Amino acid sequence: MRLRLKANAGLKIEIIPGASLVGGGSAPTSTLPTHLLAITSERFSAESLASRLRAQPRPVVARVEEGRVLVDLRTVFEDEDEEVVKALLEVG
Repeated sequence: MRLRLKANAGLKIEIIPGASLVGGGSAPTSTLPTHLLAITSERFSAESLASRLRAQPRPVVARVEEGRVLVDLRTVFEDEDEEVVKALLEVG
């Protein structure tokens, strides 16, 4: 995945540690450790990039924090990796 994404010079993608909210029920503020794809674009704002990812045939849902699009890898199944790569290459 990394090699294919490196070929896309329009995006800067890093893998960083993060936390996911468990949400709801009796633990609405509990978190789980995770890894995030932190993405910035030379051409698009973070909000625009996140919108473009959601508009893909297989939507990639991400959050925007501190000017970066964050994709929580805990929520991406291994067999979905290729779809995420395709979406990033398409929007980049």
